Amino acid sequence: MLNACVDADKIILMQAANTGLTEGSTPNGNDYDREIVIISTLRLDKLHLLDKGEQVLAWPGTTLYSLEKALKPLGREPHSVIGSSCIGASVIGGICNNSGGSLVQRGPAYTEMSLFAQIDADGKLKLVNHLGIDLGSTPEQILSRLDDERISDSDVLHDGRHAHDHDYVTRVRDVDADTPARYNADPDRLFESSGCAGKLAVFAVRLDTFPAEKRQQVFYIGTNQPQVLTEIRRHILAEFQHLPVAGEYMHRDIYDIAEKYGKDTFLMIDKLGTDKMPFFFTMKGRTDAMLEKVSLFKPHFTDRFMQKLGHVFPAHLPERMKTWRDKYEHHLLLKMAGDGIEEAQRWLTEYFQQAEGDFFACTPEEGSKAFLHRFAAAGAAIRYQAVHADEVEDILALDIALRRNDTEWFEHLPPEIDSQLVHKLYYGHFMCHVFHQDYIVRKGVNAHALKEKMLELLKARGAQYPAEHNVGHLYEAPESLQQFYRQNDPTNSMNPGIGKTSKQKYWGEAARRQPLRRIRNNRRQDYSAWRFCITLHAGECFSGRFRSAAMPAEAPLLDSDLEIREALPDDAHAIAALYVWHVLNGRASFEEIPPTVDEMRKRIQTVRDNGLPWLVALWRGAIVGYCYATFYRPRPAYRYTLEESIYVESGMGGRGIGSALLSRLIAECEKGPWRQMLAIIGDGHNNAGSLAIHKKFGFTVAGQLRSVGYKMGDWRDTLIMQRALGDGDWTLPE
Repeated sequence: MLNACVDADKIILMQAANTGLTEGSTPNGNDYDREIVIISTLRLDKLHLLDKGEQVLAWPGTTLYSLEKALKPLGREPHSVIGSSCIGASVIGGICNNSGGSLVQRGPAYTEMSLFAQIDADGKLKLVNHLGIDLGSTPEQILSRLDDERISDSDVLHDGRHAHDHDYVTRVRDVDADTPARYNADPDRLFESSGCAGKLAVFAVRLDTFPAEKRQQVFYIGTNQPQVLTEIRRHILAEFQHLPVAGEYMHRDIYDIAEKYGKDTFLMIDKLGTDKMPFFFTMKGRTDAMLEKVSLFKPHFTDRFMQKLGHVFPAHLPERMKTWRDKYEHHLLLKMAGDGIEEAQRWLTEYFQQAEGDFFACTPEEGSKAFLHRFAAAGAAIRYQAVHADEVEDILALDIALRRNDTEWFEHLPPEIDSQLVHKLYYGHFMCHVFHQDYIVRKGVNAHALKEKMLELLKARGAQYPAEHNVGHLYEAPESLQQFYRQNDPTNSMNPGIGKTSKQKYWGEAARRQPLRRIRNNRRQDYSAWRFCITLHAGECFSGRFRSAAMPAEAPLLDSDLEIREALPDDAHAIAALYVWHVLNGRASFEEIPPTVDEMRKRIQTVRDNGLPWLVALWRGAIVGYCYATFYRPRPAYRYTLEESIYVESGMGGRGIGSALLSRLIAECEKGPWRQMLAIIGDGHNNAGSLAIHKKFGFTVAGQLRSVGYKMGDWRDTLIMQRALGDGDWTLPE
């Protein structure tokens, strides 16, 4: 299917559950330059448990509900559970959008291990296996073994790559940091499929699972002073030994709206369970679509019918919650587990001896209903709009991430904005400082202009948005996120227009050159080295005729489109992603575990701190290569000698990228006091491309180290090449 779409030059839009709130998996408008093919993945709904359930392989249509159900007998849970995210949501959808959730210790959905198809800069489809699982060496083998679940323990590698956001606990505990704990466009959380927003066709992801807490307790906290909740949050995150499972905030106004307009949702989940909800929503959508064609029925018939039906049932919220609602404006639902229960009970008891407000320990039923009420709040504003269509112009639903050190978290709007709203509804993940703010706009108000004013206020507060629903077609993607999209999708054929970017092929830039021609190469090729990164030609899927991403090809130079500049901190994710292929599949790098984004950022900073250049090559806005210089040895007599390293995007060799980078690097280094530059060529004379480019720029072979590296089942040599910088050894340094 994908190959046919690429061959026909169609736009590809991957769609699973389509539960997103920002229209990120649907077409938007009629200004596309090509026809669109929507590929539904709902039937690709398998999952495979690894390591006795400690990890899972999820397919494109695997839902959170099915994963949660499969893990429950093992006493484990997925990253998100129903009640902390959208009902019916797919696992891979969450990964592709860095989705959040209410669980404090787990952070956004994230993995560095996935299997995906990517359209490269030449318009060729390639299959990339970064699952850390040996599924074979050809696309046929990889996809067939995945589909048949022919996976043994010996196939599964544990190489240090992460299958969840492993350092989130450290970030969320840093309550004095001047940045948010999490948000969709965070550059540190963008990696291949993670955050790709449909710019890759993801076949599978490998994720960690988590032990389910056996003993839990919900504490219901109320106060009329926002500062009280600020003190509670800061103390718990900074001082508690045991972090909460969840900490959910509700303002009194959303409490009331959810009690009235979320009642039917509450009752259905409470009485029927979450597994029936996707079917109900499907039937609701079909009924609405059918009745819209009948003039006797007003719009939103099912919403209005369910709203009236809810009135028939008695009050559904516990009495103690109602008492707290009458006494307090601000509510915090704090869920603790294990030994954290006693820790919280002791501290809260002592704290409220002097603080305004109070708390109570919920019974199991009260705790369950408190969190279910919070969950029902998410759809209450939409129901209000449907029932009061004559009074409401629109709903502005913003999800925002505040700075971790922001103590003025409760919003106070200017009168000129406040007067244009019917209701302001505040709720969110309080410990993470992520808030959902739903504004019900009065009839006749320009909602778009109002939204722009609201976003300006948020910018002034240092907030990031969106926090967990991703940009979709409603928000403009920041520059770092746009660059990530270009890196994943150079031709802009996958979900174009996302984040208010261009919908045109090649991102609206000049027409692309003719496709590359394959050339004959009589040298023996070792295809086993490319088992993790196979390039499929359009129309040749499963024909057995494929090109390794590293095979040579004739190609024109990219000089006219190429930009060379200094690396920025936000480039770390793209550089790390580019380097993964060289570590896992190449012989030039002697590393065997790809560095994380954080590690790559540290490497860049170290080079820059030493006053040395780290350069990146950008082609059509995407990073396609990088190079840098380091000191050859730390001992002082070597201080005038540098060592350089250069890497080019897999499949982009022979286009002048390496030459442009190395030429600029030499020029930059010659501005300093350095006199010699060395290049250590991994795999020695077998690395013909690197050898040629260095000779082109005046490097000569200074020596050879035989069999000093062992990689991919064989011994590898290195060549030491050298050239002078500036005056070289003709003069003495000053």
